[in-house]
Amino acid sequence: MQELAMFGKLYKQYPGIELVVVATDSFLQDDIVRGVLARSQLELEQTWVFAEQFPEKIYYKVNKSWRGELPATHFFGKDNKEIRHLGIVKEDELIEWLVEQSAG
Repeated sequence: MQELAMFGKLYKQYPGIELVVVATDSFLQDDIVRGVLARSQLELEQTWVFAEQFPEKIYYKVNKSWRGELPATHFFGKDNKEIRHLGIVKEDELIEWLVEQSAG
């Protein structure tokens, strides 16, 4: 929840960055996910919720080496290279990455 709140704050400061949230908890319903995002002040164009009864199948499709460790954040830079971060993202590191992506 703290991470989502941080994303909500920074999303407003870096409007050129696209943010997509994928809820990997298969037991969560769409309205619950949207409520959590609203409380975090995240108004996103794209939000996805896993609908697979066995989310491990989707983990494998996303990244063959991912075993479902959470939180997991996937960053795709302006060069389209993926950086996968397991665990809580530190705000100062995220800001540094956002500045790099926002640079002309």
